[in-house]
Amino acid sequence: MAIEGRVRCLAMFEDSVDNFISRWQRYAASVELFSHIEGSPLIECKVDKAILHIFERTGPYFKEPGLAKVVLNPTVDEVQFSQEQERLIDVIGISRMRFNGLVLSQEDRFIIVDAGVPLVVSVQGSVPNVPIEGVWVSCESIAPVHGFLLPRVRSSALTDLANIEAD
Repeated sequence: MAIEGRVRCLAMFEDSVDNFISRWQRYAASVELFSHIEGSPLIECKVDKAILHIFERTGPYFKEPGLAKVVLNPTVDEVQFSQEQERLIDVIGISRMRFNGLVLSQEDRFIIVDAGVPLVVSVQGSVPNVPIEGVWVSCESIAPVHGFLLPRVRSSALTDLANIEAD
């Protein structure tokens, strides 16, 4: 029996969730998380002015809506240079986005794009073989956009730590 169709083989971009967060947490975006549908791996959140579904990668621990820090990790097939010097995120489907922004950094198969919020973009296709920091790019992600939630620090924990250090 022949199977027809196209199979997409994605490259591995991380060796563990913890290592990914450790490497990229400095680029976490401030987002607003909405109520979570039980059993769904997708979380709806407000990213800049867009409402986006992200594939939550840090486990089934999300409980509270509200403000959070999240490493947003879209995957793209290609990077296109852009004439538009505008930071923009457009939702184009469930857990898919089109974005335009300024490249802040490039490491391995990742580019960090300021599209109004920082995006840690995994490049599935060919990565430009020239430095592109400071260049404007436009990309369209493939689904899903991954989201790595950073742990929330309770204010009481900070107060307790301050009291311990004062002793």
